[in-house]
Amino acid sequence: MSKKQRPSRTKTGREGEQKVAAALRNQGFKPKLSTGSRGPADVIAQKGPEKLLVQVKTSRGGTPTKPSAEEQRRLQALAGATGAVPAVARVSLSGKPRIKKRTRKTKAR
Repeated sequence: MSKKQRPSRTKTGREGEQKVAAALRNQGFKPKLSTGSRGPADVIAQKGPEKLLVQVKTSRGGTPTKPSAEEQRRLQALAGATGAVPAVARVSLSGKPRIKKRTRKTKAR
């Protein structure tokens, strides 16, 4: 018997980013996926003057992890430098994404 192969972490992450982009599109945003997702923002979305920088955390079925303190700090710094609003999206591939805007700064540890 052959085991069913699990999708790679990269593929799983990209699928989550696509779900978040679709959800933002449904809210009237124009989302773009970050190339390679190497920076703090995986999705950049614009609606009028509002610009969101979204860090996406994806799981295959369970509860997605929270961004680390360092990831949150980097996202907050980039948002501050660009005048954007930082946001975190947690998505399970079996459910709908939850997108939360961050309004307060996180403390660096």
